[in-house]
Amino acid sequence: MKPTLTLLIAIVMALPVCAQAQRIYFDVNMNPVTDSTKAASKVLLGKYSEDTTLWSAKQYTMDNKLMVDGVYKDRALNVPNGPFKYYFNNGDSHYLAHSGTFFNGAKFGEWIDYYADGKRMKLTTMRAGQMNGPFAYYNDRDTTPTVTGQYLQGKKTGEWVYASRTDVYKDDVVVQSTPNKEYEKQNAMIIAAAQKKRRSQMTSATAPPDFGQYMQRRLASYFKPYMETQAGTAIILTFTVTEQGKLINGKSLTKVNDNVQEQVARAIETAPYWTPAENDGKPVAQKINYTFVLDNIR
Repeated sequence: MKPTLTLLIAIVMALPVCAQAQRIYFDVNMNPVTDSTKAASKVLLGKYSEDTTLWSAKQYTMDNKLMVDGVYKDRALNVPNGPFKYYFNNGDSHYLAHSGTFFNGAKFGEWIDYYADGKRMKLTTMRAGQMNGPFAYYNDRDTTPTVTGQYLQGKKTGEWVYASRTDVYKDDVVVQSTPNKEYEKQNAMIIAAAQKKRRSQMTSATAPPDFGQYMQRRLASYFKPYMETQAGTAIILTFTVTEQGKLINGKSLTKVNDNVQEQVARAIETAPYWTPAENDGKPVAQKINYTFVLDNIR
């Protein structure tokens, strides 16, 4: 919210202090406008109800969907200092996507990313704006984390537990990796059972094990500038997996510029092949929405 609302400074400082919330309109480029018919969003500014020394700023779309809700230490909106919530808006889809707390301008404590149904996607612990403390990543099916670990001053440290293995980090470098034999056994049993039970219904396309690492390597640098201007670190990509397992028609559902969209399309075009979807044992094309989580970008 801070990068979006720093443009408020001049106009906010020119407004009189009053108990009633002040409404400020902005065009698509976040330039203040006085004509609401030319506005793309609006901000309501007023005293924070829980501490009147602080300022509450809520940014809405023009059809009254909340985009950002945060608390600032100063009326000029330079220093975030309190709880913040960031919302995903795309057509009829509207949900809380990212939340956490600032203290004196820096992220502090637990910051959480959410799935559309409200379940946790990721938990990151912050101190003085740096990752420092417990980290967890969750799938969209249950509340048990699939990845857990610790950060120390922005670097992975100690044991990081994944479903398939446990890695030990020192200064962000893996110094030891131990496979989870029980996971490998169960996975092998699942694969064997699936092969034995000849598919009589639609099965979804599945990604190769290194697909997430591939997307991280190819696209992280292009999405990095959007981390502060959009909600959280989750990027939603869409593409089609053909009958042969090739990925085509790739694009980002998260709003980015044309250059980044071109990079997404190229990355999808050259991505590792997936196992295609099947219907009655025959490969079929399937459209996929893939959540790409930016991890530890500097």
